[in-house]
Amino acid sequence: MLSQELKKALNTLADTLEILGEETFRIHAYRRAALIVAEISEHDLQTLSEKELISLPGIGEGIAKKIIQFRKTGHITVLDQKRKKIPPGLFELLKIPGLGPKSIRQMWFDLGIENKKQFIQSLEDGSLKKTFGFGDKKIQNFKKALHLVKKSNDRIPFQKANMMAKKLIKKMKSCPEVKKIVLAGSLRRKQKDIGDIDLLVESNTPKSVIDFFCSLPEVTNIIAKGTTKASVRIQEEGRQVDLRVVPKKSFGSALQYFTGSKEHNILLRQRAQKKGLKLSEYGLFRGNKHIAGETEEEIYKILGVPMVSPEKRLGKKEFE
Repeated sequence: MLSQELKKALNTLADTLEILGEETFRIHAYRRAALIVAEISEHDLQTLSEKELISLPGIGEGIAKKIIQFRKTGHITVLDQKRKKIPPGLFELLKIPGLGPKSIRQMWFDLGIENKKQFIQSLEDGSLKKTFGFGDKKIQNFKKALHLVKKSNDRIPFQKANMMAKKLIKKMKSCPEVKKIVLAGSLRRKQKDIGDIDLLVESNTPKSVIDFFCSLPEVTNIIAKGTTKASVRIQEEGRQVDLRVVPKKSFGSALQYFTGSKEHNILLRQRAQKKGLKLSEYGLFRGNKHIAGETEEEIYKILGVPMVSPEKRLGKKEFE
């Protein structure tokens, strides 16, 4: 999804600049822009001109140019250039909860730490504690965080992930604003093993749903929180769970989009383009007119292809 990929790229650019010790105002500008693009519809991100992007609050000329460049190439030149100045292993350290770019910069300069192995060694030999004055509790928290990151990076069997998801769905159904909640992603496609858990909710009050989701007792860490989507880490297995909230008119198109696979979605978008239409998680459009999206069935029907079951959505000639 372009908005999430672009958000990640802008945040990575901000992290990179912070590790390099560059201007604070640029870092804040990229982080603010990352939050903004995450809330822009995929349709708008794909079609807005540079001038139209600049008209959005928090998007200046420089950032607009970077959005256009990323849209065309999947890269931001300045990010590629700046990353070369930093040991690759430092970016892996950013995945550790409680460890930010400033601390990583300090460890890099003061202790020569350039990767996770060296960071773990500094925890074991006491050099991190001695240099920065971290207490035993802080050191233990780092060790627990490393353990959680390792566990969350491991894929787990379908059955285990499905049980986790069902528990969360049961909890979410007690939220009055949730009209409907279903599985999406690789869980809905019944893949053999699962990484993240994806949930999709229909609601007219997305903020309330997001707040309810992030306040669940199972949630140990909020990775990202917006007005229509959130990513959290839950206690069980340190697993990441992504929740998206959409209105009724977009529920079917969002379910199709977030079920995937990526290759299957590309086949569908190509089919839509041949018919002069545009397909995104927000719906099926003819120009700016929303013509379908409430159910998956109507989207497949309009595109003139059979609606295959989620587990067969592989992008491998399923429409032939």
